[in-house]
Amino acid sequence: MIKLIKPVEQELNQRVSARQLRKNATPLNVANFRDEQRAKLASIQSHIKNQYPDLFGESALLTHDKLISQSRLKSLSNAAAESGLKLMQEITTHHQHDFADFYETIRYVVGEQNKRARALLIEPPIDLGAKQPPTEGELESAALKLVDPSWYMRRLMKLRGQYKEYCQIALGYVGEQKHQHKYVSRGAFNAWKENQRQMQEYIKNMALLDEENGESISLEDAINSSTANPENRRVEMMVRARGFEELAEDKGYTALFITWTLPSRFHRNSYKWDGSSPLDGQAELMKTWARGRARLAKREIDYFGFRVAEPHKDATPHAHYFLFCAPRDVETIKAQLQDVACKTDREELGDNTEARFKAVECDPSKGGATAYIAKYVSKNINGAYLAEDENGQPLELAEAEKSAFSVRAWASLFNIRQFQQFGGASVSLWRVMRKAKPSQTQFNEQLEAIRQAADSSKWSVFCELAQGVKLAYEQKDNQYKETIKRVIGFEWVSGVIQTARECGLKLVPKAKAEGLLKARSASTWSTENNCNHAIREQIKTVTGWSSAQLTEYVSPLLKGRIFIVDQYQTIKIRNGCLLVSN
Repeated sequence: MIKLIKPVEQELNQRVSARQLRKNATPLNVANFRDEQRAKLASIQSHIKNQYPDLFGESALLTHDKLISQSRLKSLSNAAAESGLKLMQEITTHHQHDFADFYETIRYVVGEQNKRARALLIEPPIDLGAKQPPTEGELESAALKLVDPSWYMRRLMKLRGQYKEYCQIALGYVGEQKHQHKYVSRGAFNAWKENQRQMQEYIKNMALLDEENGESISLEDAINSSTANPENRRVEMMVRARGFEELAEDKGYTALFITWTLPSRFHRNSYKWDGSSPLDGQAELMKTWARGRARLAKREIDYFGFRVAEPHKDATPHAHYFLFCAPRDVETIKAQLQDVACKTDREELGDNTEARFKAVECDPSKGGATAYIAKYVSKNINGAYLAEDENGQPLELAEAEKSAFSVRAWASLFNIRQFQQFGGASVSLWRVMRKAKPSQTQFNEQLEAIRQAADSSKWSVFCELAQGVKLAYEQKDNQYKETIKRVIGFEWVSGVIQTARECGLKLVPKAKAEGLLKARSASTWSTENNCNHAIREQIKTVTGWSSAQLTEYVSPLLKGRIFIVDQYQTIKIRNGCLLVSN
């Protein structure tokens, strides 16, 4: 008799317990039921063990029991980090001369710690077997991660969530039947909702404080005004979708709506399911889409649009593509992408390939491409304005919202990007330009036109004009000595124009922010008083700024910001003096 692994054994016991509660339950039929269910669950167990083989080995460092336990995960994370530190100390103390140089030493340390990470089913931060040898800086960053308990813990927590959900999918708890939950299991959905609740509670009690300027903004307001707010994200997506449609109309392009799904072996609700996880399915979709794009690029076909990733009700991913292209290219695009999508397991499709790949031109009488996109955007963000489901059945708002939240929980759990644009201008640049002030762009007619297009939500115009503008970054090292880039504005011919707020903000509890600002307001000192009247008059003479503009820009100038006055001049304050470049 096959020994059942813990999640399958628990499932068997639950099923048998439910059977025992029936009125006609007898010891004999319960025993027969147990044997039947054990046989059925044995095949499901094989899928779980194939997907996570290292969790069930006798000498496994990470086991099912350890992965499920929060305290044991924490102990494992601490032990892994401590082993790295001990190894470093051992080499430094006793084996420093066993290596040719520091590079070889750190490479050895990272190699040993990579083994530990893999034993914990964690992908190491760096692959020492890659064709391109890592730099000394990359090895240092990897070493710092491998001695950080929090680095291990974050990855183990993500692994736990995906493992538990895979077991739920394998055991048949995700789908559209009465005992199932759509897109994700009930447990995963409830955990996601609780995480959202805790996050909202945290956000409500925190503020962003700029001690130097004496300014504070609630974290909730900051997030609600950004695309982190689901409704803002939905609106932005619709603006871009409509803009792409307008751009397509100007170019004389048509719109294709493509549904691209996976072979039967990836679908849990198919008898051909081979144990593939949603992560396996998403990887396959991305691989085939990359092949399709390569074919179109080889034929120099111009196109642009959006990809929407979403789950079937059994959690298997599929994709929708809203693709704008020239009418002459429609058949070529259909043929090439269909061939790529249907090449794997082609025999199961027979003469009907629409089960795998379906491409139709959008019908203008139904509202154009934006109308097609709108449903999928709402369906995958917050359910707003979603009148019906994918089968055309009416949906109540609460039901639509729950459906959208379930999809977001699925995407979060498996790290799947729901929306992706291809072609067109950079959406990051669009967001940066929307933050720019007229005073920062009016010195150049073309730049001001780009800003106005972004500010007035004219995506099609922005895509056509946004040539010669690119994102500007500030580079800093993070806690692992990795160079990270933060967008600070945009680059134009005359230099960098900053639109992002200075990084002098601290995340603090609201009560603390209010207390600090109250104490500050009782003081007679202020940033404005530090800028004497003479400098203010000099700035006004050079720039022609109004009193309101002076009030807005003096504080950033005192903090070291450089402002572009026009295409010939910039100003800055250094050591109490106004400096003007010509």
